[in-house]
Amino acid sequence: MNALGAMVGVATLSGWLLGARWIVELLLAPRGGRWADRWGRGTTIAGGALLQASMLVVLAFATRAEVIFAAACALFAGAVVFSVSLDAAAADLAAQSVPARVLSRYATAQDVGAALGPSIGYVLSDAVGLPVTYAALAAVLIVIARVFSWESRLQPESDGPN
Repeated sequence: MNALGAMVGVATLSGWLLGARWIVELLLAPRGGRWADRWGRGTTIAGGALLQASMLVVLAFATRAEVIFAAACALFAGAVVFSVSLDAAAADLAAQSVPARVLSRYATAQDVGAALGPSIGYVLSDAVGLPVTYAALAAVLIVIARVFSWESRLQPESDGPN
């Protein structure tokens, strides 16, 4: 693969992406938590979902390694903000209910998604192609963003620090 005018192996590019994912996660997770406290869980969940959706559309059609790398890093950033905000929302919900029940259901839902997501993605990409699969996932993320942005308007302001 040609990246920045030099030939780069796919394994090297994959290694760079994995490293970038960890760096993005380490640097952005605390900020994502602060943003969720400041702007509300629904707003940051929606923002993370929209960033992921837009980067999936870019990735669906990107052909240059530099664009793929940058879009993947932005996708990772959206996923971090989304995940941190969902964790905070689950904790908020648990505090208002039976914590063990809420958090165990949340953990189970994450595990089911982690187990089934890749298989569903592989089947879909084989059946309809990667661009259509990415576009469909982007559409799902847009619906999620809309639901959470709508829900955040119905919720009272967060009790978190400003």
